[in-house]
Amino acid sequence: MRHLVDASYLIEPFPGVWLLMIDANVFEPVSGIPVGTSGDLADSTGAGWNAMLRHKSFMFDWMRNVADRASRFGKCLLAFSHYPAADPLDDTLEDELDLLGPTSFSDRIPVSAVAEALMDAGITIHFSGHLHVNDTARVRRGGAYLINVGMPSLVAFPCAYKIITSEDGHLHVETIGIGNMPLDPAILTLYQTEVSRTGLKTGNMLNASDYGTFLYEHLGHLVGRRFLKREWPRDLVSLIQALSLLDVAYLAGEPQAVATRGAISAVERLRATPQARTRLQERFQDGASLGAMESVSMLSFLADWYRLRMASELALDWIDEERLALYAAVSELYQQSSSKQEGGVQARLALLFRMYGKFVSGLPSRNFSVDLSTGSIVSAQPERR
Repeated sequence: MRHLVDASYLIEPFPGVWLLMIDANVFEPVSGIPVGTSGDLADSTGAGWNAMLRHKSFMFDWMRNVADRASRFGKCLLAFSHYPAADPLDDTLEDELDLLGPTSFSDRIPVSAVAEALMDAGITIHFSGHLHVNDTARVRRGGAYLINVGMPSLVAFPCAYKIITSEDGHLHVETIGIGNMPLDPAILTLYQTEVSRTGLKTGNMLNASDYGTFLYEHLGHLVGRRFLKREWPRDLVSLIQALSLLDVAYLAGEPQAVATRGAISAVERLRATPQARTRLQERFQDGASLGAMESVSMLSFLADWYRLRMASELALDWIDEERLALYAAVSELYQQSSSKQEGGVQARLALLFRMYGKFVSGLPSRNFSVDLSTGSIVSAQPERR
């Protein structure tokens, strides 16, 4: 038997506020490997709260005890752990699995039983890290609720931190970005030296004038360099690399299902069909420009898709409003697409745009207030400092 230390603790840093710091690291035994030998315990990175349910059930009893005492003594109880306790990706897990299969993110999303167990334990507010996602997630059950505040990282887009204020039965969350911080010329020189030596492609990262732009470009660069290579089906990768936003709009307007392998030839046919272009022009009389859509590659869309996935509303500061309007127009096309397209590439693209819609319309995640008695969340303007 292997005995592991649990590093959880409770502290009252100032009167009236209790911070419940939860060690949610679980190193699960690996079947078939003798205890005490190398590799006998799995890394906790992909386990998180799901493994807490299986191997640290005693922690929920302790949390229940802490929550009861906090209620009796009139304390504001805030829980913290490294891992998210509710889906920080705007309830897109099922769509992601249908579109991509298991990914580095999907494997780390907690099952619904985690939120249920935490609500049973009296936990209402939980702050998490791990995924570097700026997000607010809420789970309700009757009068109970759990709010998970996903904390962004200082070293990844959107590079921000949060200030929490507790007063009069409300929790106020203010998000402070550090993207306007200038880049260190010495560090840029080191990067340039590495690029010269290795020939590494860095996109526009080294042309950035500030830290936020550097990380914005970095995340966009990772789309082609990491995500498409590791997590996306090969046939979809080929399409995304070849098509424009206008091309996928044409596909949305095609009433019959188009096989993924035949999508490019289908787009060429639709582009040569006056009726198809007329249909799009009629749909976009509200100002969406077909010419503007043609100038946006699907790779550019996917870069913004990932930025919104990671930053939620903070990403809106970085994406042009006209570009967002184009995305919304194509998203609406796919929301209204024909059921006859099921099984075709349109159905797969519809999942992609449905996820985009959830990323761009989630709960407030920049500056907001939580009514601790009801769990209601409203956007708020930060106080001037």
